Amino acid sequence: MRRVLLYVPSHREIPEARESWLRQKASNTWVDVFIMRYDPFPDEGAYPNLRVKNKIAKAMFIAGQYDYFFHVEDDVILPADALELLMAAHVPIIAGIGRLRPENSGDCHITVRIKDPDKRSSSDDRPLELLDINEERRIIECTGIWYGCTLIDSEFLNLLGDDVGEDWKFTRVANEHGLQLYAHTGVRCGHVDKDGNVWRIEDYGPVPINCSYDLSAE
Repeated sequence: MRRVLLYVPSHREIPEARESWLRQKASNTWVDVFIMRYDPFPDEGAYPNLRVKNKIAKAMFIAGQYDYFFHVEDDVILPADALELLMAAHVPIIAGIGRLRPENSGDCHITVRIKDPDKRSSSDDRPLELLDINEERRIIECTGIWYGCTLIDSEFLNLLGDDVGEDWKFTRVANEHGLQLYAHTGVRCGHVDKDGNVWRIEDYGPVPINCSYDLSAE
């Protein structure tokens, strides 16, 4: 039987999100849900706390001999079949998709980036758009993914280290090790903002393309 550790590194009281984590399942799979409410440095920002929390979660993962590490953020609502679909892809690292929260990022782009050979943006990659989604080819290669709904095979977890709390760092580390990032466009997550509004993939049409962050290996 396969073993999955579903890890939520912080916790806001969002019942719909919490219920979506607890109902995750897949065939021949045991799922443990680890919600980390504890902040070791309550007077500091999120990332100093995440560094400690991620080390604890990783130690728990190794001790429990889990096969998959499923990282989910506390403001993300998973579809009921998220874990099942991500595991069925059989790739080392794969994410579901959602919308960015404008309060944090200034826009509501989809949360993964793809190559941009047509140079529609000012760089060689851009956010995925609704028009890019092909229902017959739902597993896609990405240049960047978020950490809100990401499944990592145990074989590759050690390469990512402990300090992967920021999405862009996670992507850069993966790129440095030559790991291809994937997303499953059928795993469409809700993203809850500070006012309780749920941002969903289908709720918004095209948004302006912005330029890429530099996530290449140095």
